[in-house]
Amino acid sequence: MTPGPAAAWPGLALRRERHYGGRVFLCHAERPRSLTALIAETVARHAAEEAIVAGSRRLSYGELDRLAGHVAGNLARHGIGAGDRVALLLCNCPEFAIYLIACLRLGAIAVPLSTIAAPPPWSMRASMPATCRRLPPCPASGCAS
Repeated sequence: MTPGPAAAWPGLALRRERHYGGRVFLCHAERPRSLTALIAETVARHAAEEAIVAGSRRLSYGELDRLAGHVAGNLARHGIGAGDRVALLLCNCPEFAIYLIACLRLGAIAVPLSTIAAPPPWSMRASMPATCRRLPPCPASGCAS
């Protein structure tokens, strides 16, 4: 007989829950209610510890949280809110995490775009909704472009 998943992680409380049309999944019994709650709990417990290391640039969880707060405020001032889509044309850099967390806080939908893929053809750009607009980067994020 194969040991259950709980045996693979001793001390980890798991329980069976029904999701997605009644399918049963093993889930963490004690988990944050949302991704934003998970981030807030992590910041509260580890504010001074390193969250991101990118070359010589290092951000603690507290700094990441503070910068994401500034960016969220900047996005909100530009009319971004819950349910809005925010295209992120950012490379693999700290600003990606900053803007992703900012979108989560606002309830906005982050849409990562590839920085290495070819640009979309003009026909595709012409079909984009008129509500699409380019926002200036938030000065607090450290993003230069």
